[in-house]
Amino acid sequence: MSDRILPALNEAISLDLGVSLEWKLELDADDPDGQTLSLLYPSVFLERATYLRRAVKIEMGARSDTEPAESIEIRPYVSDAFPNLLHTSRHTTLQQQALVRLAGAKPR
Repeated sequence: MSDRILPALNEAISLDLGVSLEWKLELDADDPDGQTLSLLYPSVFLERATYLRRAVKIEMGARSDTEPAESIEIRPYVSDAFPNLLHTSRHTTLQQQALVRLAGAKPR
């Protein structure tokens, strides 16, 4: 990681952010395996927020591609209230919200 990826990312980020902005890319000290990078980036705000870190973790490694390994069914809560309304998982959340509003707006 530190031999190839870190220098390549440093170069790519420096092309975008330049050298005048306050940023830093380094190995994450909290990762004993050395498979995580920390990108400390510049803020657009004049005052620094105490509750927000100006950092992004970039986690990489052999296990990152295989987890989660369990296949689960995702079912929206609205299907309990309206079992005949949603027939497939093709509907997006926005579509589901619109369908629920339409169902609630129909006269009974």
